[in-house]
Amino acid sequence: MNIISSTQTTLFDGRTEELSSFICDIKTGPDRHQIKPGDLKPLRELSNENFSIAPDDVSSALGLTVTKFDNIAIHSGSKRGLKLHYVTEKNDQGSYIFVCSFGEFQPGRSICILESILSV
Repeated sequence: MNIISSTQTTLFDGRTEELSSFICDIKTGPDRHQIKPGDLKPLRELSNENFSIAPDDVSSALGLTVTKFDNIAIHSGSKRGLKLHYVTEKNDQGSYIFVCSFGEFQPGRSICILESILSV
């Protein structure tokens, strides 16, 4: 796992009903990537992908906490109430994992923060 970027960037902060039409363009070197909140998966599902990276290791590398509730790992985001999610993308240069803090921050207000871009 190689951390390409760990600069927190707010991708979305607005009304929850606006999420369905939101698309964010992210640039890594010469490549452009699109993140849609509907494509984000809980970080605990990362172990279902074909990467040899444990979700807990990602949280640890980012300095974020992992708690257990009924033997289910909860990967906390950088803001209270948000959880870590991810989306993957593969291209000619390799595979990328985009890690975001995501969720409903206040009733009716959702936030998506890009926490890190990983290269695998």
